[in-house]
Order: sequence, then structure tokens, then C-alpha cells
Amino acid sequence: MGKKASIPERTCCGCRKVKAKSDLLAITRLKDGSIIVQYDGKIAGRSAHLCRSKICLEKVYKGKRTDALSISLKRKISPDIREKIEELITKR
Repeated sequence: MGKKASIPERTCCGCRKVKAKSDLLAITRLKDGSIIVQYDGKIAGRSAHLCRSKICLEKVYKGKRTDALSISLKRKISPDIREKIEELITKR
């Protein structure tokens, strides 16, 4: 019998649930300091992960986890990145 392949898991900044990396949206800070939003999480850098739901997005912006993305990335999230995240979540 062969080894069972492990599935990479990450924690959502909104709901704090551990899910498969492929099920989450990755907000990544690159070495040059720029921030990108990606579905696949293939680009290397410091990343914060978020479920692809409006509920988790609202939790990140309101309540106890306010600014959780900025804390995870160790950089302030600009309004245009927030708009891009909202657009990608609502579009899918």
C-alpha cells in the first residue's frame, strides 16, 4: 500500500475554520511589498486566507476580527485590494 497524499490546509481569517488550501482565497504579500489576490495560492509570499463567502468577508471587516488580514500580512490592506477581494467573492 502506498502513502496517502496529504492535502494542504489553511485557516480562514474570518471564521477561523481549517479548510483545504484550494477552497480558500489567498491574499498574498510579495517580497516587494505589493499585495495580490489569488485563487490557487501558487505564488510564494506571506499569505492570509479567506473563505469564498460573504459571511467570512464581513467577519474580517467587522467585529472581533477587524483588520485580521492586515495583521496576518503585517501590512495595511488598501481600499482597492478590499474592493478586489469583494469582487472576486461575489463573482464566484
